[in-house]
Amino acid sequence: FRGMPIEGACYPTGGPESLAEAYIDVINAAGGSVLTRANVKRIIVEGQRAIGVELSNGDQIHAKDVVSGTGYPNTVERLLSEEDRKTAAIPAVLPGGVKTSSGFVMGNIGIKGSADELKLRNINVWYHPAHPKTKDIIEPLKKFYEDPLESDAPAMITFPSIKEGGSSNPRTSCQILMIAEWKWFERFAHLSEGARQSNKEYQSLKRKWQEKCLSVLYKFYPQTKGLVEMIDISTPLSIEHYLRTPRGGAVGLDQTPQRYSDWSVQKHLDISTPIRNLYMTGQDQLVCGVVLAQLCGVITAFRMGGFIASLRIILQSVFLI
Repeated sequence: FRGMPIEGACYPTGGPESLAEAYIDVINAAGGSVLTRANVKRIIVEGQRAIGVELSNGDQIHAKDVVSGTGYPNTVERLLSEEDRKTAAIPAVLPGGVKTSSGFVMGNIGIKGSADELKLRNINVWYHPAHPKTKDIIEPLKKFYEDPLESDAPAMITFPSIKEGGSSNPRTSCQILMIAEWKWFERFAHLSEGARQSNKEYQSLKRKWQEKCLSVLYKFYPQTKGLVEMIDISTPLSIEHYLRTPRGGAVGLDQTPQRYSDWSVQKHLDISTPIRNLYMTGQDQLVCGVVLAQLCGVITAFRMGGFIASLRIILQSVFLI
């Protein structure tokens, strides 16, 4: 409860991997194991009950409960067999037109100079282009989707190194996010990550997005011009490769009104699935965002553990026991 929003776990000392490493001792002490690069091939279901998972190398791990944090599409389309899914009446495609969200073009930028020297503050900038006279933001957004590289782009700018308390660090890191559709990069999807690195057309496209990211940075922080030492661009293809999300969706299922207001959708996104002992957790079961996805993990533990175990967790979180 406290770690993410209050005690800075979004930016842990030592980098994000230190948070995962801190879990290992706790998991091992409880009799669990942590496996890396262990691709799950399928969830094993017998008699409409989840009993474990099978890895891509053929190894099987049996368990009393199975929890999938890979998102709804990955769980039902990739990890459940068609027979198990149909028997449990779990739809492969959600009703109401709810689908995977768009991805991002992300620019990770290294800037020479400390935040103090550059007069950068510990804030996020959310930029939505607006018509200069009417202040309408819908029409500029439509233009962006029609011609993203030639239109003003909505963007988020943040400075991770400042959030880590590094305002006096001689170098500053900046991250810029721009929403991006899969179809803009789909023609390169058949290539491996390595092949894309040497593909001239793909790299040329990334350079255009690089220029766009820098133009947004200079628009709001002109004092950084001439001080950028490096920039790395990722696309929805990168998100799909590293996060295994369908079509590079960055925040799970799309955040639409139907996603939250249509009961025919909501009933399929419950933490407890129609398959006994199979649970789903994460942003698809609650709402997008780091903190709320973590909170969904807590709620999932409550649902699995029952009232007494949940009460104990709550008391621990407020330092009563």
